[in-house]
Amino acid sequence: MNLEDKDESFLSEHRLEGYAYCRSRRHKTKEMQLLWAQNQIRNHQIKTWFQMIKNLCESRQISVIPLKGLALIDGIYKNDGERCLSDMDLLVEVQNLPTFAVEVQKLGFQRQLSKKGA
Repeated sequence: MNLEDKDESFLSEHRLEGYAYCRSRRHKTKEMQLLWAQNQIRNHQIKTWFQMIKNLCESRQISVIPLKGLALIDGIYKNDGERCLSDMDLLVEVQNLPTFAVEVQKLGFQRQLSKKGA
């Protein structure tokens, strides 16, 4: 994708501001820098929360696998600010869901099941 041709409304709609800020000369604005920095802070927090959940699950012998953005952020992006994370998508075996839900709720998280096929 050629980011130089994309306007800020397109970038905002697809949550690509941080990516554009890092990878495009045209989008090196103060506004894009601020959005990139906000991504970094939020994503660092989400990664910290995931590490807490992962440690808890390991202590309970529950396998938890990150999916989507959380799974990709350390592998394909140059830094945490490039990708906009807003949640954690986690895969847990069905038989472990009740225990997982109780333990994670003790940490203050809320369970939100995805719709079938989503």
